[in-house]
Amino acid sequence: MNTMTTAIKSAGLAVPANKRVWLWLKDHPNKTAGEIACALGIARESNVPGVLNDLVSRGMAVSAVVPRAPNVRRGPAFVKAYCARGAEFELLPRRKKTPTAPAKHFADTPVPAPEKVVGKSEINIENMTLTDARALYMRLKEFFG
Repeated sequence: MNTMTTAIKSAGLAVPANKRVWLWLKDHPNKTAGEIACALGIARESNVPGVLNDLVSRGMAVSAVVPRAPNVRRGPAFVKAYCARGAEFELLPRRKKTPTAPAKHFADTPVPAPEKVVGKSEINIENMTLTDARALYMRLKEFFG
């Protein structure tokens, strides 16, 4: 615990939620919002995702989509896990969103002409041998899992 946290606690003030979450996340990377809420004893799990989104928007944490733990039988196959960035807690300003161009209507977008595939990329499925089909399957499995 650093001197600032000690001074805040000795004064009887509560440590801000974003600092508590960041400090815990620094020592326990790749944790989900539910795991963080449970570890910190935060009753309302809905508060933790808001704090995490704030930390990510400030560049103080990063998120990644990872497969869920194998011992969890219910819920989504993939979950969002978080890691803290930086060596010490420093409340950074929120990053400004870059303005985007107004969306065009789909019908207004020109469709590019399809490119001709040449060389070894051309695949004739109807004349494919079993060996070639297995090789193609393994190659596609590398790309898409």
